[in-house]
Amino acid sequence: MVQHGLRQLENDGVEIGLDHLTLEDARLAADVPRSSSHSAWSISDRWAPQETYQRAVIERWFSVRQDRLFADASTEAIQRYLRSSDGDLSSKAIMRVAVQAAVDEASSEDEDGQRNAFLSTDMALRHALASQPEARRDGEVLGWARAGERINQDRRIANNYKPLGEFLGLRPRPEFGDDAYRYLAVGIASIVEGVSLRHVLFPENGLADNLILDEGPDQGPATLACICIEALTERFFEPDPDHPDSASDGD
Repeated sequence: MVQHGLRQLENDGVEIGLDHLTLEDARLAADVPRSSSHSAWSISDRWAPQETYQRAVIERWFSVRQDRLFADASTEAIQRYLRSSDGDLSSKAIMRVAVQAAVDEASSEDEDGQRNAFLSTDMALRHALASQPEARRDGEVLGWARAGERINQDRRIANNYKPLGEFLGLRPRPEFGDDAYRYLAVGIASIVEGVSLRHVLFPENGLADNLILDEGPDQGPATLACICIEALTERFFEPDPDHPDSASDGD
């Protein structure tokens, strides 16, 4: 029944509230008798079976999504670029490859022609939670979202941002220290979530084709998100002069 709820969120999106996640729909989809389904979810003195079921779906949603957005796409894109490129190997060029792969992944279509519904639904759910008046917010579900985001940040810093910075010959600027990685993670997430919300509102535009800026013949076109993330990186990091492979052009 929880799996049915997850499919609903992924395929149909979310609303302000969770009224469309019903115990009855899940019972029918899972072919569970009505009496059994209600007794299975009558495990809380605090919530009715329907709400207990909805909370279980949302908790599972935040647990399964932590590593599904972007990390693999960016890593694979950098590997392909390094294996095939005879051209620019500056920090900026490699960073652009990683960022563009992330944006492309967010706007990709599956075999059924559906854009990344998982991303869109997750962003919509986060905005729905955050946009509720404080007195009406579901503090427990919001807590799951915050915990999942912190875990996701820690993993990205350890698995992506620090190794990439070392590879590119970048170090945190002295005024930020190790906090530079956290600021970068929060900044990138904010940019991606903002662009993703545009996709939720205007899916016909797509993300990869949206707000393309032409930087000239030497660098080619780049999305606005890509340029903003480059600017964040330059704000919080600087070339490491002690790095043996640091880029000679200072990028």
